[in-house]
Amino acid sequence: MELPNKHFQDFPIEFKEINPEDFISVGFDVDNKVIIEPNDDGYIFDALKDTMSISEKNTVVVNAPVGYGKSYAIIKLIKAIYEIKPKSKIIVATPFVSLVEQYVTDINQEGNVPSQDIYSYSNLGRNKKETYKNKRVHVLTVNTLLGNPGEDGFKNSDAKRLYIDNLIGESVNDSSEVFFIYDEIHDSIQNFKEEFMLYLWKWKDVIHKNIILSATYNEASKVVIKYLAELTDMKIQIIESVRRIFPEKQSQLYLHYSTDYNFKLTTNELVNVVDDLLKRNRNIDILSYSKSLAKSIIKDKDGIGKKLKDRFGTLNDCTSELLYNQRPENEPPKNRYKNDMCNIGTNFKTGVSIKKDNHSFIIILPPRGARLFFKNLYGIFSNGTNDIIQALARQRTKGEIHIILPRPDEFDFESLKKTAMSKEQKTKFEEHYSKIKHTNPEEKSPVKYIALNKQNDILHNFYHKTLYGFVVNEDLEVNKTKRNTSLPRLEYPPFEIWKLNKGEQYLANEIKFFGEDLSAYVTYCAFTNQFINCTLTEVNEKGSLLFDEGKIQQQLSRYFDEHFGIEYFRMKHIYSNFSMFYEDLKREFFNNFQMQLKEKKSDKYSPIKPGANRIFEIQFLLFIHKLYQGYGSTLPIENNVDYTRSEYLLDCIVSATSLDFSNSKYSGKQKARIKAFQDLGSLREKMIQAIQESSKTPKFRYLPTKPSDDFKTLEDIKLIENIMTVLGEDSLFQNDIFLLRRNLVNKNNVEKKIESIYKALINDFFILSDETHQVKVNGKNQGIHTIEKIIELPESSTINLLLTSDFDEVYTSVVEEFILQIPKSVEDNSSKYKTTDEYYADMLNRLQE
Repeated sequence: MELPNKHFQDFPIEFKEINPEDFISVGFDVDNKVIIEPNDDGYIFDALKDTMSISEKNTVVVNAPVGYGKSYAIIKLIKAIYEIKPKSKIIVATPFVSLVEQYVTDINQEGNVPSQDIYSYSNLGRNKKETYKNKRVHVLTVNTLLGNPGEDGFKNSDAKRLYIDNLIGESVNDSSEVFFIYDEIHDSIQNFKEEFMLYLWKWKDVIHKNIILSATYNEASKVVIKYLAELTDMKIQIIESVRRIFPEKQSQLYLHYSTDYNFKLTTNELVNVVDDLLKRNRNIDILSYSKSLAKSIIKDKDGIGKKLKDRFGTLNDCTSELLYNQRPENEPPKNRYKNDMCNIGTNFKTGVSIKKDNHSFIIILPPRGARLFFKNLYGIFSNGTNDIIQALARQRTKGEIHIILPRPDEFDFESLKKTAMSKEQKTKFEEHYSKIKHTNPEEKSPVKYIALNKQNDILHNFYHKTLYGFVVNEDLEVNKTKRNTSLPRLEYPPFEIWKLNKGEQYLANEIKFFGEDLSAYVTYCAFTNQFINCTLTEVNEKGSLLFDEGKIQQQLSRYFDEHFGIEYFRMKHIYSNFSMFYEDLKREFFNNFQMQLKEKKSDKYSPIKPGANRIFEIQFLLFIHKLYQGYGSTLPIENNVDYTRSEYLLDCIVSATSLDFSNSKYSGKQKARIKAFQDLGSLREKMIQAIQESSKTPKFRYLPTKPSDDFKTLEDIKLIENIMTVLGEDSLFQNDIFLLRRNLVNKNNVEKKIESIYKALINDFFILSDETHQVKVNGKNQGIHTIEKIIELPESSTINLLLTSDFDEVYTSVVEEFILQIPKSVEDNSSKYKTTDEYYADMLNRLQE
């Protein structure tokens, strides 16, 4: 199978740039951006040391991709500062506790800095013999440096406060030049709030340089850079590495698209990947978006969890052990990643280097069921696309990366005009994307490609037009008012503060390409070779669902629970009629799976084509009907239940009788279909009225085997012909799910067709006796059908395939019904609307939009 990335070998890699224009406009002194190249081994330290001046007081922003040796460069920079500036102090601030000990070890072993001159803040309160005084290199977390006690705390611990204050006092007394190194700054932005930034101002007199590094800068990090650069006399140097791919260092990337609405340890794609990797004797680690899913794998006693334990022994639980964001003061963190174990968890998305040989890294992204209307429950990937890049970067040696992900939403291929794609590349991207997309005809907002450099524009527009724009007049009024100074401050947060606190969450939750649809972003990047440390190797797009005759209902029930579930049902059911619900589910099953059936007379599974297999189609129709009546109810899931042509025709008659075919909302074809079944109901009544009773005893009721002349009037012939035409266009008859075609098309004249349909309808509308009788008509014996019972019309819960399955029509009718329930008042809108009807018409238009 041809892979799409074959056509994007030289396609430019897009990344978040940091530019002088981001800072000059607000008064910062920024040199021209310096562009550096990695060496032939793909590392940037040599270029970095030749570009950065250790003696100059400023804030240095290093923008380099994953896998380019940023951590190595940090260690070498620490060594250089340590030797060149003997009266300096070096503060290494990391976003995670797990990185502290790693840096302490690397600074000592790779940087050759004496261990007695390095202090790890993790010794606070745990190792009282270890003093931090007079040590030149300190490794701590950013939240400790800024005094952030966490979401549920009120202040940092006294020990941490005393540590920072003593360190500052010591630096002032020694006239030390203090260098701050911030690694992976994007993961620390939540600490840089106004209230915490004042902690950094304590260092104002001794700070010499900030060195900030990241592979995944974001808009919020630009605000942090401004905060930090203010402490270095407003001076900024930007160093940016070009993005080059080194094929010999790339891991193989496998995308496994799943249609499961929620991911479980039984999800087919996950099970298949684990089984395959175990079969090939690979080393395995699993990073899960969800703590509960990771825990279920670790605790599993029957499935993939047991298989992993059988191979690797105890599984290393890498899920956060914190409860309510609290850890006992002196208790060291647990559940860390271990290179000699099989790790399952959530806490090694960043800050970990996986260097195992023969290694396969499984990443489980959030499923479709993790999407909510207002905030996505994406777990460790809640911050959007940067989380993806960081997770992929954990694989440091050449290996395999397997991503379990949902099918992405529809893509607006017109938006690709804003990329550097050629016409051929656009065509190939569309061709391959269309194979794996999630088909949802109701989806009105497809994924659009948006350039990374447009993020600030998006945030700016939303803030000024939707947020601040909504209260701007009131804010101006407050500013003009001479308020009592003792009153609480009343000030709308400025754009930069909102961007720092909420900007990234907005992009990740509201903009599909930047995080709302992570699968679409991963797909785009994999197809166009945007990932530096891995290259697309295989796409698994369609799983199989196996059915056994006699068990189809039970299997459909299980598959629906596994791949769709209650939330999907609620979302669809609220605005669907039965016809729409049935068509949607049928499309979902056949578009997303290879459907196979083993019939009783066969010993193997054979593919099922949509609408072509009577055994499956009947059971599917019955299952969807039960499902539509009430998911999770006590309705029995039966097997081997048939649904006959008779039942279908009678259901359609009942459905048609309740509809007004003249309603303008129906199309011409729809009206003809409704009227045809109404006419069929009239024809049935005429047949019932034509039943005769014998004159002899015992009495019996009968109909002639051939229609009487009463059925052959010009009006009746026209009516019957119309009914036959509509039935001939019905897909269930066209595909011989219900056999009737030969009665409709294989006759030479109208009279023969009428006789044939008459015979068929007698069997559909009546239960016939096995008794044989003849009656005399005009002195001649005539064959008859003895009527044992009239098959009654169903009273309710009919299968109704007459109503349209068009989303817009169904949605509009739901909205109209909703509007009718609102009290008819226009007092609040009297200046805009002249009548109540104008008001509700406008509401309907807005809801449709």
